[in-house]
Amino acid sequence: MSFPRTNRVQRRAIWLCAAAALALAPGDARVRATQAEARVAPTFNAEIAPIIFEKCASCHRAGAVGAMALTSYREVRPWARSIKARVTRREMPPWSADPRFGHYINDQSLSQEQIDAIAAWVDAGAPEGAGVAPEMPKYAAGGWRLIDGRPPDVIIEMPMEYPIPAEGQVPVFRLWDKNPFTEDVFVQALQIQPSNLSVTHHSALYGQALPPKTTLKKGIGWKNGPEIAYIPTYDDGSITSILTQGFGFSDGIEGAEGKATLKPGDRVPTVNRSFAISEEDDERLMFYLPGSDYQIFPKGAAKRIRASNALMWEVHYSPNGKPTTDRERIGLWLATPPTQREVHVLRNGAGQHIIENREVGGMQALPPIPPNAGDWKITAIQPFTEDATLASMQPHMHLRGKDMTYVATFPDGREEVLLSVPRYDFNWQNTYMPTTPVKLPAGTVLKTVGHYDNSVANKVNPQPYRPAFWSEQTWDEMYNAWTEITYDGETDVMATATERRARNLAASSTNPIATVVGCAAPGADPLRWTLTGASRIVAPAAPGAAPPRVAPNLTKADSEAAAAVAPGAETFELLGVSDFVTPEQSLQNPVRKALYPIERVNATGALASGKRVVAKGVWIAGSPARVNLTSVVQLETSCDAARGH
Repeated sequence: MSFPRTNRVQRRAIWLCAAAALALAPGDARVRATQAEARVAPTFNAEIAPIIFEKCASCHRAGAVGAMALTSYREVRPWARSIKARVTRREMPPWSADPRFGHYINDQSLSQEQIDAIAAWVDAGAPEGAGVAPEMPKYAAGGWRLIDGRPPDVIIEMPMEYPIPAEGQVPVFRLWDKNPFTEDVFVQALQIQPSNLSVTHHSALYGQALPPKTTLKKGIGWKNGPEIAYIPTYDDGSITSILTQGFGFSDGIEGAEGKATLKPGDRVPTVNRSFAISEEDDERLMFYLPGSDYQIFPKGAAKRIRASNALMWEVHYSPNGKPTTDRERIGLWLATPPTQREVHVLRNGAGQHIIENREVGGMQALPPIPPNAGDWKITAIQPFTEDATLASMQPHMHLRGKDMTYVATFPDGREEVLLSVPRYDFNWQNTYMPTTPVKLPAGTVLKTVGHYDNSVANKVNPQPYRPAFWSEQTWDEMYNAWTEITYDGETDVMATATERRARNLAASSTNPIATVVGCAAPGADPLRWTLTGASRIVAPAAPGAAPPRVAPNLTKADSEAAAAVAPGAETFELLGVSDFVTPEQSLQNPVRKALYPIERVNATGALASGKRVVAKGVWIAGSPARVNLTSVVQLETSCDAARGH
């Protein structure tokens, strides 16, 4: 018996119809449907190769990061059942974003139809099929990507191959190198390639001014460390510290208690502590994490590398049980003029957090995650006092991280989920680059909500019976909601850092961080409350000057000052209230209700009807004026007491 040749669309239609018949047909009809399905099951050449080549081969090919090559039927066939298992569990391709929110240019996830096709192909015996598979997409040599159809314009290599021990702790350190550029350049896209993925926790590249009166020389950077190429070195032989600060690793001879820890034969550097970071340092060019090896910036936006700066690698290695080495490389795609805006890096919420329904302020105030905490909650809050555009989002946690969600509250009171990562995976930390850059107008507040599992139920938890402290090592924890933006009003990319700061400050004068005090009451809309009998507390500023930068969290001094303010005659509208009401009230917000059950809501309850509160947030002029909240504290005085009743 022979069957007419069918094209791919016809084959797909026959296959789907046969599957439907199988579900409905009793007895002999079921047998006939099974036979028909077998005859028209997807084949590699017709249906499966296009999926594998588009979604998998960019990583699974010679020289790329995938564990095996998947560029032909011969290479794919032995892995067929494993491929089915991984794609049906949505473990591969690695993509963690909830498809309900946002669209991203680097989305490699499979549609349900593609997953069903792969499963049906494997169940049918993984047939190759007639004809030939489509051609593979073109890739650059050496594992590099093609961006805008071209390989990197420039490839820069770390100045040494670093030896990583089999065991122990390697500090997070910085390697300096000469800058190959003789004039400032702008970079449209980047890709970092570690030579040894298994030990690379993260790496990054910066442009940074050399400390005055130093030259780059080889030497040791910490006690008994290996020789490093290169370290900024002074004429007297002392060096600038090359370790990241504050993470419990000494570059000198003193231990944690300040006592000498030298032993015979120990080698230690002499560290000069006078170096301060220059205002003219470049933004971080790229931050590599497992699963995030490349980045593309929106049209007209770029990262800048000043010719006057040196290059500085930051590397973090985690030994894996055997001695090995690594040498990082970065590929740069240079921007095509005109470059209008520089891309800036933010750690969302550097100045304000809510933890377990309580405000705690900036990063330095974060408490450790308690032992056996199964769903520990944290929210970071970032106000925008001038118009900005979101270029990328990159959640970074360690082994206890469960999820992270980016939520924007806009100046009109609307709330929108920009990104939700409901199942965070430390081994695949994607960078999410929106297909259409997201506008964050002045007055917007961006919040990132995360949860951690420090309990024994977390199978990868290294120390469930101990508090998890905030530090660099994998067994510690981090909460970095990295966010890259451009400022809409910034059009002179050659401006100095000082000029740029002055422009940012002037642009923020219309929507400064403001402090207000008054009597709280819920509005008709659960997303908006009102503040009556209210006053705005304005920090003094020089005549004609832009308001100073103000931290987004309320301090004890702020609350004491607010308590002494007499009731005013104004009414303000409060936006972004979901994090400052009770958890039950927070779920009146349909966005929050769609994300979390009540036990996962992280809300302080500081906004209570009839209570006098002091609030901080981005000022939005109008009638009434609005404040997009970043901080709320309930005062001891009642509304009636404040009025003198």
